[in-house]
Amino acid sequence: MLVLVGSSIGMMRNAALSGTAPLYGRVTSTIKLQPLDYRSFRHFFSGMDEVKKAQLYAIFGGTPYYLEFVKKYETEDIRTIIHETVLKKGAPLQNEPLNLLQMELKEIARYNSILSAISSGKHTFKEISDYSGIETSKISYYIDNLSRLLDLTVAADPVGGKKKSGRYAIKDNFFRFWYRFIFKNHAALEVSTTDIVMNMIMEHLNNYLAFAFEDIVRELLVHYNGRTIKGHSIKFSTIGAWWNRTGDEIDICASGDGKMYLGEVKWTNRQVGCNVARQLVKKSEMVRGSGERIFMLVSRTGFTDKCIRYMDENDWIYLDMKDIAVMFRQL
Repeated sequence: MLVLVGSSIGMMRNAALSGTAPLYGRVTSTIKLQPLDYRSFRHFFSGMDEVKKAQLYAIFGGTPYYLEFVKKYETEDIRTIIHETVLKKGAPLQNEPLNLLQMELKEIARYNSILSAISSGKHTFKEISDYSGIETSKISYYIDNLSRLLDLTVAADPVGGKKKSGRYAIKDNFFRFWYRFIFKNHAALEVSTTDIVMNMIMEHLNNYLAFAFEDIVRELLVHYNGRTIKGHSIKFSTIGAWWNRTGDEIDICASGDGKMYLGEVKWTNRQVGCNVARQLVKKSEMVRGSGERIFMLVSRTGFTDKCIRYMDENDWIYLDMKDIAVMFRQL
């Protein structure tokens, strides 16, 4: 028996998977290891505050190699952890995404432009093309490599929406963070102005964390598919988000078994009020699909008393960080 283990996808393809590889056709099994999901990530930092856990996962993702560096500073605040592992000169992860791309791909400048575009909120072919300057007809080739070879990007259609409204996103949290905050500020970091870059990161960090928090909630719902959440039996066959071309969005949209689950996820410092619940109901009228509709709110900091009364009266599901922690621990 011969077992080949390697972190370089290109090297493994050259050795065994491509048509010209010396071992081509002799491979009996291929296992592609995935980053840790949030449930597994939590075991690395079991004694940590729940908010900080979510923050670290949103920034560094689930690659164990990255988490080894984070673990050294786990008692420090988020600002210090980012500085020591990513920002300061010689930080172990400062150039990690760039190094990985250079090892696996050619035409790095084009891949950088595409990832930078997606991290800046450009999610369609046209938006990515306009931002990067790469012709629309060629974008698919580069995104296909990022997705198929490196598993860095993912395409998704809106659940209950039009198929032609698909979006591209960066799948790996650390790459998403790096291209959002580090790549565009490389020149500043070269001259050691880390404070300027750090202040910019901290100013926009909550907005960035909001998207990762949605992913955490969707993962939790997948783990509880076929189980019960606060008295509601949850069962669905597809889950994602819903959006339309006019800018309306719903963070959680899951359907199946004659039901549709629609929810908003809020990463804010304030308690969520009734206005968010009513806006969700209004937006739900634009979502296609039949069957019973079950509404859900998830909030980092909880809900106002008025909002809780409204949700109880209308039989909603609502979760805060304490609820999420308990549910993950029970898995």
